[in-house]
Amino acid sequence: MKILCVTGTLAGGGAERQLVNLARGFKEGGHEVSFLVLGHSAETNFYGHLLEEAGVPLIVAGLGGTLPDKMLSRFTLGRILARSLRIRRRIKEFDADVVLSFLWPANLQVIFAGFPLRSWGLAVGERSANEAFFHSRKGRSVLSAYRFADAVVTNSFANAKMIAGVRPFLSPKLHTIYNSVDFDTFKPSPEYTPRQGGKTLIVVAATLRSLKNAGRLAQAIASLEPECREKLRVEWYGHRSSTEPKEYDEVRKTISGLGIGEQFRLMGPSNEIAKAYRQADFVGLFSVLEGLPNGVCEGMACGKPILTSDVSDARKLVEEGRNGFVCDPLDVASIAGVLRFAVRAKDEEILEMGRCSREKAERLFGGGSAVSKYAGLLAGLVRKPRQANLK
Repeated sequence: MKILCVTGTLAGGGAERQLVNLARGFKEGGHEVSFLVLGHSAETNFYGHLLEEAGVPLIVAGLGGTLPDKMLSRFTLGRILARSLRIRRRIKEFDADVVLSFLWPANLQVIFAGFPLRSWGLAVGERSANEAFFHSRKGRSVLSAYRFADAVVTNSFANAKMIAGVRPFLSPKLHTIYNSVDFDTFKPSPEYTPRQGGKTLIVVAATLRSLKNAGRLAQAIASLEPECREKLRVEWYGHRSSTEPKEYDEVRKTISGLGIGEQFRLMGPSNEIAKAYRQADFVGLFSVLEGLPNGVCEGMACGKPILTSDVSDARKLVEEGRNGFVCDPLDVASIAGVLRFAVRAKDEEILEMGRCSREKAERLFGGGSAVSKYAGLLAGLVRKPRQANLK
C-alpha cells in the first residue's frame, strides 16, 4: 500500500509520536510511506529525525497546524478551501492508496480535501478524551464531519464510547486500537535497583497543560508528611504547551511557593525519555483527561509500576496493588495517597509490580499489534486496485 500519514505539526506531543511510530512500522512492513505535516518546518524538528532514520519522506505543507475557531465565517471558508486544494494536490502527487490523519484540526482539513470525490481511503484518528469538547458545538461539528471518513480510530474504549454517545451514526465506523510501543527502545534495565539515589523517583512525561494536572500534583506533594516528602522526587519531562504557554510559569510559581523545589523538578523535553523511565522507580501520570497515554504504556514496557489517574482505560492497564495505583485526579488527598504508597513500598514490591507491568504491556501492546492492526484496517479501506508491475 501507499500510505500517507498526516498531522498538523511534529512538535513533541504523544499523538504525533504515535503517528511517527506507525509510519516507521508501515515502512518496515514493506509499505510505501510518506508523512505530510500541515504546519511549518519550524514545528517539525522534534520527531523529524525519527522519520529520516526510517527513510520516510517528510513533506511540509506550511499551512499552519490548526483551523480558526470561527469555522463558519466567510474568511475561514475561503481559507479552508485554499488549504484543502493544496492538501488534495499533495495527496494526489503521492498517489496515496489510503490516508491516515491524526488530531481533529488535521482530520477536518483532510476530509475537506476529499470533496467532492476522492480515490483514496481515509481513516482519522481521534485521540481526545474530553467529553465536554465532544458535547460542545465545535466538537459536535467535528464528529459530524467524521461521517465523510471511512474509519474513525480511537486509542481507548472509553473514547469510542464517548463518541458513539454523542454521534451514534459513527458507531459502525469506530475502531479502537491501543497505542504502539517500541519494545526495543522501551524495555527494563538489567542494572536497575530501586531507589538508587536514596529517594523514590517518579517520572512523568507530559506536555505542561492544565489538563495534565501538575498544579494538583504539586499540592499533593506539599501535603505529604515531612518524613515522607523528603524521601520523594518527581521529575516531569515535557514541553511548554503552545496553547497554554503560561501554564509552565504557573506551575513553576506553585512549586516555588510551596517550597518543594527539591521534590518536584521540571526537566523540560527529552529525546531520551526511555532512559528516564528506566531510572525511575515509578512512572506517573495524573491527568484530568486522557486518551491512552504514551507515558503509561511506555512505562509499563520499561517494567515500571504505574501511578495514574482514574481516567479513560486506566483500570484496564493498572490493577490496583498489582502493577501500580490509581487515584482521583481532582482530589489532592487521593493523589497524595498514591504518592505515599509509592514512598512506603518495599523494594521487592516495586520490582514485582514492575514485572507485572512488563508482562501486561507485552500482552496489550506487544507483537507489533498496533502497526499490524492499523495496516489491516487501512488495507480494507483501499478504493483503487493497482495494476501489477509485470516484467
